[in-house]
Amino acid sequence: MRKLTLVRKKSFVGCACRVFVYRTLSAGEPTYDLLLNGVPCLLVTTLKNGKQTEIEIPDCDTTVWVSNSRMLPNDFKEGYLYPAGAEAGTLYIKMRFSPFEGNPIVLSTTPN
Repeated sequence: MRKLTLVRKKSFVGCACRVFVYRTLSAGEPTYDLLLNGVPCLLVTTLKNGKQTEIEIPDCDTTVWVSNSRMLPNDFKEGYLYPAGAEAGTLYIKMRFSPFEGNPIVLSTTPN
């Protein structure tokens, strides 16, 4: 297992909403919380505006999904594929202002 730091950038856009962070299951994990695009995923944590947390992800290829809707996670989500390896990482989460698209999530590994 490796560490992944999740940082939700403080922003007025989506400030009242928390985001839900899921990851794909690794081999041997029997239960899942949700199917995203037909792939079983596990709810890892939730993040409020301006907060950060650290989670553990498997050493194999892992997709981290971030959704801003608990009711419609398949419609309002963004995923980031972490390749196999043992190195730790940081993922920055930001909401982009676009009311017609539901204020989509932007994921990056740089703090821009």
